[in-house]
Amino acid sequence: NPKHVEALTVSMLYYYQAPSIIGGDKDEARGLPAKIRAIDVARGWLAESRLAVLEKKPERLEDLYVKAVAANPKLYAARMALASHYLRRRKDYTSTVAQALAAHQLEPDRAAPFALLAAAVAAQGRMDEMEAWLRKSEAQIPDDLSPHLAAARALVETKRDLTRARTLMERYLTQPNEPGDPSHDEVRKELRAIASNR
Repeated sequence: NPKHVEALTVSMLYYYQAPSIIGGDKDEARGLPAKIRAIDVARGWLAESRLAVLEKKPERLEDLYVKAVAANPKLYAARMALASHYLRRRKDYTSTVAQALAAHQLEPDRAAPFALLAAAVAAQGRMDEMEAWLRKSEAQIPDDLSPHLAAARALVETKRDLTRARTLMERYLTQPNEPGDPSHDEVRKELRAIASNR
């Protein structure tokens, strides 16, 4: 179905990344976000953001994520993309919290908004709020401790409470990885780095 957003997005990524000898066509890829916007405006802007990443144009991302949220404030993926951008690229923790909280309200049983919320308040040294978000996350989603790791990494990055960061990383290691989460080997390497810097 050519009007199916996911199919168009997959086609866009294929056209952009495939060699021309097997059908790759970057110009064709660049035209597909507009076709997606004709079906779903917000997802069209998100598709364009994926192209911006592939084309190494990070300066375009914030505007595209903001447009996606404006087009559909109830789209979880748009809220999360903007929240992640504010946290990782802008270090705008207040805006991170606002967008991640909106995402959490849309899908309260997902761990990813908890991870952003815990990391954003940890980076600001708001430890009581960090602990509150981690308790809530573990109560609602006990089999996913990725928010603990996100908070720990924020504490390490901002050179705050490294002892608590270590404890959170060790807690993360008590459960099997969720698909796509950092490996235990990767986290153990981070723990060794913390120990060597103490």
